[in-house]
Amino acid sequence: MEDELAEQLTKDGDIFDKETLYWIGYIYRYWSFYTEESSKEIFKQANARTMNVVYLMYHTMSPEVAIDRLKESGKSSAWHKP
Repeated sequence: MEDELAEQLTKDGDIFDKETLYWIGYIYRYWSFYTEESSKEIFKQANARTMNVVYLMYHTMSPEVAIDRLKESGKSSAWHKP
């Protein structure tokens, strides 16, 4: 049964490590409190794939700086590709 579940979890999608997922969740929540934007509005600006890509560059920044950079980058259509 574990093998079946493992296949489903890794099938057709991006793979996120534990630290990246923790950071993504933290930044999404912090962003909501920092800007008072809804989760839906935030996700439109920086989806999970974007967050996974920028993790290595942004995870050492303060949350405010990372969010401000994500908001600036989110204005570019390149970040919105699925």
